[in-house]
Amino acid sequence: MTQQKETQERKNQLAIIKEDVVDVIHKRIEQLVGSGDLEMPENYSPNNALMSFWLTLQETEDKNHRPAIEVCTKNSIANAAMDMVIQGLTTSKDQGYLIVYGSKLVFQRSYFGTAAVLKRILEAKDIDADIATELVFEGDEFLYEVQVGKKYVTRHVQQFENIDKDRILGGYCIISDRSTGEVIHTEVMTIDQIRKAWSMGNQGGTGDLHKDFTDEACKRTLINRACKVLINSSDDSYLKKAVQRQEVLATETAMEAEMEEEANAEGLGVDVFPEEDSEPAEVVDAEVEEATEETDEWQAQYAGEGAPADPGF
Repeated sequence: MTQQKETQERKNQLAIIKEDVVDVIHKRIEQLVGSGDLEMPENYSPNNALMSFWLTLQETEDKNHRPAIEVCTKNSIANAAMDMVIQGLTTSKDQGYLIVYGSKLVFQRSYFGTAAVLKRILEAKDIDADIATELVFEGDEFLYEVQVGKKYVTRHVQQFENIDKDRILGGYCIISDRSTGEVIHTEVMTIDQIRKAWSMGNQGGTGDLHKDFTDEACKRTLINRACKVLINSSDDSYLKKAVQRQEVLATETAMEAEMEEEANAEGLGVDVFPEEDSEPAEVVDAEVEEATEETDEWQAQYAGEGAPADPGF
């Protein structure tokens, strides 16, 4: 009976969070689309994307295997859902991941998501984008030139025997218009720059992909970097805010979580048990009050009660 009661309480808790987060975000997106402030990609269903988000959220855990839905704040869950939908992405197509940093949930765009966002931006400008990426190995002959701030690869001669994941010097990614052949952007990175980018990720560049498939990991980083340059130059203000906010938040929350872990590991000199003469602290009341304030603020922000015209980034 006790187990059944706990299961029912869990279901009730999930239903409340779904209503307070997913349903509210869906209504807010409908308002923005209806007013013409937000344009969704063709064949994209915000409702389906939010349902995928909800299912993924229930399976997401922090690194201590605690459910994200229990440790993350409603504000961070709502912002992660909003960031995903505004970019026209979904977790069901591996276009992004839900990552827990401390008490915050972040929607982090994947390689596939970045390519999808870029395609959306360039299609709005009637550009059929072609993305090509190559690695430069020791022994290759590689030349490029810079004209009016734009890079152009002029020569790359590669011998078959040079191809070795342990001999990568760097690489480049060229984004061009498929119909005209015009080069839109060229990104060139050294292997040191690529590894530095990896170190900023949630795996710190030590994942199996980086070790066992270094060449593929390098190409993904090159494509991500090249695409982000064009995405950040988009005229879509909502999309630009979502993209920039996601990148800043991912970096800040990762640093905050790391600092918190280091502080906990070192110890802050706080007495775990109060002295006998000291009065017990009213921790429960303080937590309830803080949670209530956060909920009121969140509901006002996303339910449209006195909320600004934008989604509140």
